[in-house]
Amino acid sequence: MRAISSFKPSSIRKCVFASLASGVLMTVCISPAASAHTLQPISDKAANITGSWVFETGRYNQGTCKLTGQMYIRPTSQPNQYSCEFTTFEKCPSVSAEVEQVCSLRVEGDQAAFVSKIKRIAEQKPFAYEYAPDDWRLTIKSTDEMIGTLESASRAYVIFKRDTAPTS
Repeated sequence: MRAISSFKPSSIRKCVFASLASGVLMTVCISPAASAHTLQPISDKAANITGSWVFETGRYNQGTCKLTGQMYIRPTSQPNQYSCEFTTFEKCPSVSAEVEQVCSLRVEGDQAAFVSKIKRIAEQKPFAYEYAPDDWRLTIKSTDEMIGTLESASRAYVIFKRDTAPTS
């Protein structure tokens, strides 16, 4: 196992991302038992995260599933708070899903916490299955990259990159 990077998504948890010899990405997080969860500001000026993003998780569910998607982030009238909408594409060996979600997020320093709600399950194959909203805890690395964890029914490393695809 080779450590790729580490980050501290909040004041109560330390995570390390690792790559196994098989190429599978995994996240190892250490958290104390019950503790208040607050984001700690790290810098005075956060990067501009509004706009279009694409994301991809490492493998989860024993290395069998992966999540990709697109997200659009908009500012709100409240400082450090944003609204967002996104579509996820879950691919597992026996099932797949396309899910539309909305979210709100709060940024403090370089830390971003997303809370999501399912808007619509657009497709599930070969049958309908229970799908939990996809929440995220990210570190803003720049105006073009955020990394962190998917926190849903499963947990996985995720990387967000600025979507540079041309718009029509």
